[in-house]
Amino acid sequence: MKPTEIKELLTSFKATGGRLILKVRQNMHFIQRQKDEAVYARALDLGLNSTEATILANRTKDIDNLEKYISPRLKDIMDYNKLKDIDIATDLIIKHINNNSHIMLCTDIDQDGLGACSILYVFITNILKHNNVSYILSERMYGNGLNDKLLEDIINSHNDKKIDLIIYADHCSSSGINVAKIMDLGIESIVTDHHTLSPDNAPYKYNAFINPQRPDCQYDKSISGATVAYLLCLSVAEKLNKDIHSEYMQYILSIAALTVISDSMRLDSITNRALVRYGLNIINSGKSKNWSRLIPEQLSVTDYKTLGFSIAPMINSASRMGDSIKGLFPFIEKDDRDIMNAVSAVAKLNKDRKVLQDELFNKVRDLQILEIDNKYTVVQIIDKGLGIQGIIASKFTNSEHKPAMIFYRDKKENLLQGSGRSARGVNLLKVLRQIEQENPEDVVKCGGHKEAAGFTIKEEFYNKFKELFDKYVHVELDTSDTPVDMEVKHPVDLEVNHLDYDLYKSVKTLAPYGQGWPEPSFITTFKLAKFTMFSRNGVDIYNLSLEDDRGVQINSMYFHNGDNDMEIENGMHIDIIYKVKYNSIFDKNIAMDILDIRKSTKVITF
Repeated sequence: MKPTEIKELLTSFKATGGRLILKVRQNMHFIQRQKDEAVYARALDLGLNSTEATILANRTKDIDNLEKYISPRLKDIMDYNKLKDIDIATDLIIKHINNNSHIMLCTDIDQDGLGACSILYVFITNILKHNNVSYILSERMYGNGLNDKLLEDIINSHNDKKIDLIIYADHCSSSGINVAKIMDLGIESIVTDHHTLSPDNAPYKYNAFINPQRPDCQYDKSISGATVAYLLCLSVAEKLNKDIHSEYMQYILSIAALTVISDSMRLDSITNRALVRYGLNIINSGKSKNWSRLIPEQLSVTDYKTLGFSIAPMINSASRMGDSIKGLFPFIEKDDRDIMNAVSAVAKLNKDRKVLQDELFNKVRDLQILEIDNKYTVVQIIDKGLGIQGIIASKFTNSEHKPAMIFYRDKKENLLQGSGRSARGVNLLKVLRQIEQENPEDVVKCGGHKEAAGFTIKEEFYNKFKELFDKYVHVELDTSDTPVDMEVKHPVDLEVNHLDYDLYKSVKTLAPYGQGWPEPSFITTFKLAKFTMFSRNGVDIYNLSLEDDRGVQINSMYFHNGDNDMEIENGMHIDIIYKVKYNSIFDKNIAMDILDIRKSTKVITF
C-alpha cells in the first residue's frame, strides 16, 4: 500500500465507541521455539546478546560453525571442486574459448534462469573477452526445460550458424531425450542445473552435467541454478588465473546472491548465507551501474527483502507477461542509458503484471470460497495470465496455510499448466511425483523443488488430480498437526517486554531470513489505548494505539480476514504476536508486522 493510500485510509477511520469485535484466528496455536542450550551458551561467548543468542539457538544445532552462520565470509562458500563434472566443464569452456567457438547459452526464463544466463554471458564476454556467444530462452508455454519448440529453435539456429558448445542453465534435468538429440548433432553440451532429476528423463548423454542433486554429487543441494553457473565461472577464472575479486567477478556473484533470495533457497546453508551477505555488500557499494538503476531510488541501503520483494518480482514480470527476454537486459547491458531503458521496460511490465495479478487472484479467491471438495489444498484454474500462477499460489499458501496448485488452461493443446507452492512443511515435489508415477498417461511435465514445482496435466485429468493432490498432501502433513482448517501453528522465538530499536538490531544481526532460517517472531503484552476499524476488499483493517510496559505509545495497523470474533475494548491488555520491521519509505521507524492478536492474562504496569 502506498503512503498516500495509507494516509487517505487513516483519515476515513471512524471511532467505534470503545468496544470492537475483532476478527482473529482463534484457532491459531502459538508455540515457543525450542532453543539448543549448548548453542545458546556458545553464542553468548561469541558476544551475542540474549535475544540474538536465542534466535540463533532456535535455528541451528551446528555449534561448530556458529561464526559462519553469524558472519559468513566469501571463503565459507563450499569448494566448487565438490561439484561433479565441474572440472570437465571447465576444460571444455576453455577449449572453446581458445578455438573462438560459437557458444550458445540456453536458459530458463524465471529470475534464477535469467540470472544464470546473465552470469555466464557477462563472464564470457567481459572477463574471457569472447564475443562469439548467443543466448536462447525456454518459453514455458511450450513446456518446461528443453521442450520440443526450443529444440526446433536450437536446430534452426545451428543450421544458420554452427553451434560448437551449448551451456544449459537452470534447467534440463528433466530433458534427457532432447539433450541427447542436441548431442547427436555434434554440439558439445554442458548441463548446469539445481532441480531434482526426473526419474525417467534425466540427462544421460552429455559432456558435463553439473547439478548438486545428482546422487553422486556431494555438494550443498540447496544452491540456486545461478549459483551453479557462478561456481562454474569461478572454476574457469581460477584455472585461467583471472582475478576472482575483479569488478565483473564481484558483479556476477551479486547476481547469484539475488537468485538465492528470489528462488527461495534455504538460508540455513552457509554457502547461501555467504553469497547473500557478500552479494549485498557488493550491491550496496554503488560500484555497479546496473544495480544503481535496479535499486529503488528511495532506498539508501539494500537488504535481502529488497531483493525478494522489489527486484526479483520486477525481473520475473518479464516472463510472466510473455516478454521474458526483457528480464535479461538490465543485467547484461553496459551503457548507462541502455541500462535505464532496460529497467524502465521491466518496470512497466511489472506494473501491468500487478494489475493482472490482482484481477486473477480476486477471481480465483471467489471460486475458492465455494470450494467444498478439497480440505487440505487449494486447486484452481485461470484462463489467462500464463506465468501468474505461481504468484497466485503463493498468495493462497500465505492466506490459507495450505499447499496450492494454480493451473493455466492452454485451450489450444487441451493442457493445464500448473505452478504449485508448498505450505506447512509438505514436500510438494514428492506429492506430485507420486501422482505422476501413478498416472503417467495424464501427466505431461513435472519438476521443481520441495517448496515450489511445476506440473502440466491433460485437462480431463483435472478433477482426479484435485482428489489425489488433497489425499497425498493430507498424508504428507506432519502427524502431530491437526487438520489445516482447524489449527495453524506459529512458532514464537521469545516473549519481550517492548518493541524498540535494539530488538530490530538483534533481528538484523542474524539476517538474511527465508527457507530454513525463518524470520523471528515475538510476543509482547500491550495495553490497548484506543482503536478504529474499517473494511476494504473483504479485509478488516484495524488501527491500534498501544502502550507498552514503559508507557510508550505505538501505533500499528492490523490487516486480517479471520473468521472468528474476539471482543476487545479500550484499556484491556492484549498479546500481540508480530515480526519486527523497519518502514524505510513511509515513517522511517521501527514497526510491527502483526501476525495475530489474543486476549492477555498478563497485566502490565508502568
